[in-house]
Amino acid sequence: MVGCVTQTSWLEQAYYVMTIVGVFGLFWYVIETYKLRKISHRQSEIAAAQLENSAKPCVLILEDADQLRAFEDRNLILKNVGTGPALNSLGGCISGPIGPQLQH
Repeated sequence: MVGCVTQTSWLEQAYYVMTIVGVFGLFWYVIETYKLRKISHRQSEIAAAQLENSAKPCVLILEDADQLRAFEDRNLILKNVGTGPALNSLGGCISGPIGPQLQH
């Protein structure tokens, strides 16, 4: 019988089709996994940056309102309103001339 499709050739064609579909599926899986890896790496970098920024000091320089005297006798108060420690600040209260203590 010429031109007749036998059962063996039909199974071979189905095998080739399934192989091609499987290879495309594997490539799609590899691409999606790579995208997920890049996104998760970026998210971990963002989370680390947020954690680092969440523990920063914010120091305010306030003028003591109770003692309004001459310019050179004003008291300044340093107040940390941030979430982290202000280790390199000048101290809690500065009295006397304003200029010399703040120039570092």
